[in-house]
Amino acid sequence: MTTQLLAAALTPHAVLDFWFNDNGQPAPSSVLGKRWFAGGTVVDAAIAERFGWAVDQAVANGLKDWESAPRERLALIVLLDQFTRNLYRGTVKAFMGDHRARRLATTGWVHGEFDDFSWIERVATLMPFEHSENLDDQRFCVAQMERISATVTESERAFADGFVNAARQHHDIVAEFGRFPHRNPVMGRANTAAEDAFMHDGPRFGQ
Repeated sequence: MTTQLLAAALTPHAVLDFWFNDNGQPAPSSVLGKRWFAGGTVVDAAIAERFGWAVDQAVANGLKDWESAPRERLALIVLLDQFTRNLYRGTVKAFMGDHRARRLATTGWVHGEFDDFSWIERVATLMPFEHSENLDDQRFCVAQMERISATVTESERAFADGFVNAARQHHDIVAEFGRFPHRNPVMGRANTAAEDAFMHDGPRFGQ
């Protein structure tokens, strides 16, 4: 398939439908939790087959037209911040979309462009901050996750609180070390003694 045909066949809606929905309807938390955090090679392969080309375009600063509206921007953030981590696990390429994703997310939050999104979509727009090694980004992420969790229904509470807890853990790691130690090997960074101890005993965050 030519580049032009690939571009025409792939839409922001296709990305959002894959990531947030189940048979065309908003997916329940049990489905999203498995897809996002326990999908393994099955989800990785599906993303590679359906969206690999788009991820590469996004990382290369392409798909500029997807920056034109909030929902298109959300799809681009998913490509840059989430799908990169599925496609390039354990390599430095997993982080190549982070800067652009964070810029897009910052613009959206500053201008209130995500206010009408579902709570789980707003969570997705916070992931670039959670993945940042900047402490101000981490503080922002925790504050917004806490606000989101306070608005959900009781049936969604446990799922939402899981995001709050993860945000706090990411924050605490960056507050202590100034970075995510688990990234050090692929980033070519040497561990400190404290980071060695953390990596032996601590939670596995940082991709």
